[in-house]
Amino acid sequence: MTLRVVLAADAVLLALAAAGRVRTVVSRQDQKTLRARIDACTGRLGTLAPGLEHAVRALPTTMIAAQGGMGGS
Repeated sequence: MTLRVVLAADAVLLALAAAGRVRTVVSRQDQKTLRARIDACTGRLGTLAPGLEHAVRALPTTMIAAQGGMGGS
């Protein structure tokens, strides 16, 4: 299956699940193996909703910061 046949809704779900580390959807092994495909799906988010791609790409950093792992006060 090529990326062209991945439905927009499926691309959004894959990108969000990978960024949010939902391991029941995207395992660690899948995250490593399918990195290029996940990145391509994440890239499609910007065409669906401006700013969404940036927000999803920043999600892992936001999750770390929310857990207090950024060294802030």
